[in-house]
Amino acid sequence: MASRRGERGFTLIEILIVIALIAVLVAIAVPQLVKSKAAGNEKAVVSTMKGIVNGQGLRLSERGQFGTLQELSQDNYVEVGATMTPPSAQLNLTVAFEKAGYKWEAMTPTNRQSWTMRNAPIEYTKTGKNCFFVNETGVIRQAEGNSQNAYTASVTSSPLQ
Repeated sequence: MASRRGERGFTLIEILIVIALIAVLVAIAVPQLVKSKAAGNEKAVVSTMKGIVNGQGLRLSERGQFGTLQELSQDNYVEVGATMTPPSAQLNLTVAFEKAGYKWEAMTPTNRQSWTMRNAPIEYTKTGKNCFFVNETGVIRQAEGNSQNAYTASVTSSPLQ
């Protein structure tokens, strides 16, 4: 009988070793992927907030008052890119929406001389770790979030570096 050594497949031990190596690589990569996604969400949130700050500044200089997010979007100052409830054209009302793994709240009072915006991660550590706050001063502030997904950032929080 001729030897069939050249046609031999993998042994059970070799297959188990490959599976174990893949499992180790996955165990290392997945937490890093979650951290990277959370960091990306935070950068997107800060970028959106900076755009809204700029849009509010432009609207104030052109019209003498701040606007709602709906008005900023309609007048092409900034595009929020999220569905807001209730409609943000209503004044003196908190408008809520979700974007980039965060829940947001924005308010423009009827006097149009101030505005506030704050956000918190939808799932703490999975979609983000920090909460952010900004108002008519244009200073974006941050504070570490918590597992209750509360809005922990406020006007007294540390300014973003």
